[in-house]
Amino acid sequence: MKKNFIIFLKFFITFCLIFLFIWEIQGLIKDYEIKKKKRQISILNHIMPRSFEYLVETVQQKKEFDPRKLKTFLYYYQKVIEYMPNRADAIGLTGFCFYHLGETEKAMASYKKAIVSYPQFFWYYYNLGMIHLEQKQYAQAVEFFKKGLSLNPEKTMKLIYESRRIYFPLISITASLTKTLPPKQLEQGYQKAALLVGVFNKYKNSSKNFKEILKNIEVGLQLF
Repeated sequence: MKKNFIIFLKFFITFCLIFLFIWEIQGLIKDYEIKKKKRQISILNHIMPRSFEYLVETVQQKKEFDPRKLKTFLYYYQKVIEYMPNRADAIGLTGFCFYHLGETEKAMASYKKAIVSYPQFFWYYYNLGMIHLEQKQYAQAVEFFKKGLSLNPEKTMKLIYESRRIYFPLISITASLTKTLPPKQLEQGYQKAALLVGVFNKYKNSSKNFKEILKNIEVGLQLF
């Protein structure tokens, strides 16, 4: 009896020690993760561009981007992805930056990666469609426009409004400069995508006519 009690006591003490060890390790891991997260946020706040007006104004004024300036935004978005790999908003904007730096393949790869992360965002399909359109790959462009048009607009708006770090600075400046809020901008995007799909379907057997009509339609990426 006494022997059994001693065995039980040893087992109980061992169990308690193991439990305390695991609890301590979990606490250390949790503390490490909290400190790591705080350090990452501190770094992101430090490297965040002071203003995003340059991006918005350059798009609105239809000017060429200064590669040196644009790379500072690209670096910031890439750092966000490094810390938060599934941030579709940051991934998409690296695509925008790559495109205007002349790295079209990287731009398309970024937008496709953003779609994997958040498949319900209209603007990623729209921008991919525009890239293919500019490359005269009309059938591929239309497929992306069709996919975008099949999406629920509310899902796109959801990501935009939840993206306080990435999209909010851009849409607030855009709204200030153009008086156009995201829902209206999205509505216009759907209308243009539908127009391009309709025109392509009407003139798909006559590429010459299609190209002529395209001259009267503004083609370009949106800041997403």
